Amino acid sequence: MMATILKFALSVVLAVAGSMAGQRWITYLYASAPDILDKPYRVAENTKKRQSFLTMSLGFLLCFASLQGDYSTVSAWLSAMIVIYFCVLFSATDWEQHVIFDRMLIPFAVLGLLFTLLSGGLLNHILAAAAGGIVFLLLSILTKGGIGGGDIKLVAALGLWFGTEALTHIAMTGIVLAGLVALVLLLTRQKGRLDYMAYGPYFALAAILTIIF
Repeated sequence: MMATILKFALSVVLAVAGSMAGQRWITYLYASAPDILDKPYRVAENTKKRQSFLTMSLGFLLCFASLQGDYSTVSAWLSAMIVIYFCVLFSATDWEQHVIFDRMLIPFAVLGLLFTLLSGGLLNHILAAAAGGIVFLLLSILTKGGIGGGDIKLVAALGLWFGTEALTHIAMTGIVLAGLVALVLLLTRQKGRLDYMAYGPYFALAAILTIIF
């Protein structure tokens, strides 16, 4: 009982601190690279809404994952918190500006490598990262940029965290979720056939679902 309460309390603290840090980090990245933003004129509007999104999504997901998940070690719990945190940030920037920053992906990938070194299975996770990156690079070529460079690097980074088997499920689930949403948007005429589709949030969601369930 005490362990559950402690995990819940730590999750709340992480959610509050993480949402504040994430807000500042995203604001800084937008200001440092305005040329790569898809809708720079909406930065101010998004900034006002983002804090609520980060606080609510991190609060719910971190707490739910802490209570729902069965973590054998503190390292396993901490790795779950880190993956969820970064996945929420990736989703925010990809939804808002259709960009996933390398300066977020690099520390995420490095942390994945470090946790893999601690838990074992390094070769499998490196193979997952390489295979995921190559497959999605080919998909990007076949779709003529329909899948962006950020999506490719995100899948590769997730491979370092999850390994081959879990990454396969994450990739397939992400593609299915994105396809269903795209179909709804097309049917409701909110997007056209040639409009860009942000895939990052769906791979991020699939990764979070893998952690929780």
